[in-house]
Amino acid sequence: MDFVVKEKDISLTAINVSYTDRIEEREIRALEEFSGVEGFGGQVKELLLLTKDTEKKENGVRYMPLWKWVLKTW
Repeated sequence: MDFVVKEKDISLTAINVSYTDRIEEREIRALEEFSGVEGFGGQVKELLLLTKDTEKKENGVRYMPLWKWVLKTW
């Protein structure tokens, strides 16, 4: 996992970046493992995987193109 964003309501967004559309299982597993860590698991609001062009939601993980996330964030 690459980043954790703490929101104002103390919830967490776990972010992993994989700038490809051939997503390795380890990228998804890292997010899932973080959400299960004692002390953090209850606070994790979103699991986000930033990709090159893939956009979908699957098994609790949201996939979003990096360019779209950058435009949304700023």
